[in-house]
Amino acid sequence: MTAVWVRGNEAMRVSASGSGPDYVWVRVSTVVIVSVYLSPNYSALEYANRLVDIEDAVRDIPGNTIAAGYFNARAIEWGMPTTNRRGQLLLELAARLELVVVNEGKTATFRRPRWGQSIPHVTLATDRLLTRIRGWKVIEEYTASDHQYIIFEVTNENTTRQRGNVLPPLRWDTKHLDRKELDRLLQNAELFPETTRSGTDRDSTEKLAEEAEKYLCHLCDATMPKKRYGRDRRQMYWWTQEIADIRRECHRRRRQAQRQRNRHDEKASEAYKLARKRLRQTITDSKRQC
Repeated sequence: MTAVWVRGNEAMRVSASGSGPDYVWVRVSTVVIVSVYLSPNYSALEYANRLVDIEDAVRDIPGNTIAAGYFNARAIEWGMPTTNRRGQLLLELAARLELVVVNEGKTATFRRPRWGQSIPHVTLATDRLLTRIRGWKVIEEYTASDHQYIIFEVTNENTTRQRGNVLPPLRWDTKHLDRKELDRLLQNAELFPETTRSGTDRDSTEKLAEEAEKYLCHLCDATMPKKRYGRDRRQMYWWTQEIADIRRECHRRRRQAQRQRNRHDEKASEAYKLARKRLRQTITDSKRQC
């Protein structure tokens, strides 16, 4: 069960809202808030399908987005020691939607006696909103629940401008990766850090990790450009409502084909291939007309 409770003055009025399996969303001012709850009882396939539904919903809602809730996934990016399959799927979704993890620190958000602690709650936001989100933290007070409250503030645009031009951490545009240059650098071992270290203490390990991180940053700088920030996420010039409907149908066919994969249902697979072909052809026709 998931919900969004909006309270406050006239400026906090909800202008649009919607819901789907395991999520609800509302538009407040210029911000779209998506609340999510993904059950830990879902199978791997069910979990992946739920993420597809959420991705479709976010794509269809223009504007700056905050997606937060109980994703029930583990990843190093939000403080867990390892990344599991669900965490990888969630990170891939965030990359496709150009969302960034807002979580800070490693404070547990779920605590149950004899079950241990974890961080299944994740907050994601579009790049542009990162400059407006302040004070993200986990409240460690008693909540009469296994879950801890998370609070943060979203300032208005005027406040952000007064505080100056604060940019989110730079990322690289992987779509323009120069693979030949990357292969050359790896084969020649250029910029590679010194890996010979004496001892196995924590300081030596952390030092080696820092050098490895610098090496990866050098590789990225040498092989692909940085992403540009500060622009609204806009639909492509060729995007139409027809394409949106066909894309939604294509995703539905894909989920059906995935469910029938173990049963070797050729009809479901063929229907998905036809839907995908139709989507590509419609996009091509729209581009040509534009």
